[in-house]
Amino acid sequence: MTDERFLKMMTDPGTLMEVIWLMTNMHDFEELVKEHGEQTLMRLACESILVKRGEA
Repeated sequence: MTDERFLKMMTDPGTLMEVIWLMTNMHDFEELVKEHGEQTLMRLACESILVKRGEA
């Protein structure tokens, strides 16, 4: 995912809420943030949303 596409998704309120929901429902969220970083998890959540929408 390009930085431009990632930023576009993060500025869309609906997508941002979906990203937050996905991240907060991840198993062992705190450990994942420590291991991989918050931005990496946000990008993974965005990728998941794009796959679900058929836009990946």
